[in-house]
Amino acid sequence: MKTRKYIRAFFICIAAACATLSAASADESTAPVVKASSGAIVGIVIGTALGLALVASLRQQGITETVVPVSNLVIFLLLAAVLGLIAATWPARRAARLDILAAIATE
Repeated sequence: MKTRKYIRAFFICIAAACATLSAASADESTAPVVKASSGAIVGIVIGTALGLALVASLRQQGITETVVPVSNLVIFLLLAAVLGLIAATWPARRAARLDILAAIATE
């Protein structure tokens, strides 16, 4: 029964991350950071769920302690947000330097 509870919580977290991603994609200025953060959240949730499932399956072999390094997970989440912001600056700077009238004339 515990496994079902973990699986249900896992899918609820993925649904929440996908809802956040789709809701934030309407705002163009924060979309890259939200997409990077949502990807990090989904990765953290999947990795944590798989780790907990592995520990639960190895409990018969004597592995009884489960440690989830929350501080490391928060650092990875913040790092993903910063990298999303950095990745968004290059196309934004390139678009800011573009002459609008010349771009319209060529299309």
